[in-house]
Amino acid sequence: MKAKGLVIIYDPHALMQFLQFYCMGDYEAEWDALCLPKEDGKEEMSLYCEQTGIFKKIYRGESEYKNLSITKKLTLFVPMVLSSITGRRKSYCKNTLDKYVENINRYEILAANTEMGFISGMLASLGKEKIVVYFEDGAGDYMFYRKRWKSIYPLWSFDNFQSILMARLGYFGKGYTYLKSTRDTIKYCSVKKEVLYRNYKEIRQFSMDEVMQKRFIELLDRMYPQLANLKIDEKVAIAFTDPVELDCEDWKDYVDEFTKEICKRHTKVLLKCHPRENVDKYSFPENVKVEVIPRDIPAEVILPYLNKNDCYFMFPNSILINIELYDVKIYVLYSEYIYEQLKKKNLYFEDIDSIKAFCERFIKGQYTVMSI
Repeated sequence: MKAKGLVIIYDPHALMQFLQFYCMGDYEAEWDALCLPKEDGKEEMSLYCEQTGIFKKIYRGESEYKNLSITKKLTLFVPMVLSSITGRRKSYCKNTLDKYVENINRYEILAANTEMGFISGMLASLGKEKIVVYFEDGAGDYMFYRKRWKSIYPLWSFDNFQSILMARLGYFGKGYTYLKSTRDTIKYCSVKKEVLYRNYKEIRQFSMDEVMQKRFIELLDRMYPQLANLKIDEKVAIAFTDPVELDCEDWKDYVDEFTKEICKRHTKVLLKCHPRENVDKYSFPENVKVEVIPRDIPAEVILPYLNKNDCYFMFPNSILINIELYDVKIYVLYSEYIYEQLKKKNLYFEDIDSIKAFCERFIKGQYTVMSI
């Protein structure tokens, strides 16, 4: 009899990583999925999970912890504190998970893309009795030595206080904060040697042979049938964008400069927007032909279709970690003004030198950082 597994899916990237993990076949299991809203968004992944045809049951959650009111967070906070200090944190986590999936105890394997989520972070508390797997959470896994008393958020912000408190109580590691319980879990990542946070029982690298890769592509084709018709000429510029409007007040000028810089060199653009951003904020001249890739198709999925293309980025991100194998030229369009605004919200990149240092680790010789 097969083991039973549950994976928590927030966004397209998380599902893509699970499919890699699934095709590798390290664990033979019958899988269910719990689909939760992506950050600052709605639950959209259950449809894609259904299209894969590999899940026995798909659960859906509608509430997103980040967007709960302060009052609601306080009503959750009191029992969480009491459960933690009385040694009943694991029971609290199980009771919370049971509200989503009926009975968490029936699963032997649990997986999620990050320990930073309110629900996904709770899986780590079950690591001593179940197999708990975490996937790669973007570029942050390669950028931060996580600390017990500091997150990536500004020191005196509510986000920083909340991140530290929840991690110290043992529930989740929001803001790339050190979470002790991940030491009982297994990590899967793209570049094992470069991962900075190593508080895991084991770190494994995503790796697929030809048979696994074929199976992986078959599953992607089920979810994204439009990929079958995707043909990218080498003269087409690929614009990988980010939701700057979420963290910057004055972002319009940068977005305009970003598109203008691309249009100086290209009359054909393939626009691949981040899943959480508003595509309508981009406008191009009439002489530029623009094709938009749906937001819910992970950027990494289109990399095999590229050949000698110029690729433009707003920030170094997880795509760069996987792009080295492809014959492309990368441009990061840097705005000091935008980065100064971003630093007020989080501490991803401090300046242009930190951007170049990140690029040197993963795409040496393939990139140019340009100030605009």
